[in-house]
Amino acid sequence: MSITLYSLVLFVHVAAVLTLFATLSFEVLSLFYLRQASSLTLTEAHLWIEPVPRLPLMTAGSGLVVFISGVSLAMPMPAFELAWPKVATAAVLMIAPFRSALSEPL
Repeated sequence: MSITLYSLVLFVHVAAVLTLFATLSFEVLSLFYLRQASSLTLTEAHLWIEPVPRLPLMTAGSGLVVFISGVSLAMPMPAFELAWPKVATAAVLMIAPFRSALSEPL
């Protein structure tokens, strides 16, 4: 059984999408608990400020890998004439501004 370059890039792409989903889920969970900060003690709130060390770095890295691997998966086929690559590219590029806008303190 040989692994082609396409299979390897597809595996990396799927793993990066799952990592991106997990990191964004951790951020939503931490924001959910931090919005209830009035009912939390200072120690409990401090635990949710950064639940996973280097979480923003992991989010940005996995988003970049998703974008680069997605483009490389779509390049061999005439996919850029279709609508789904345009929508997927716009969705990936919109994650960063929405993430930074939603994670700003109120």
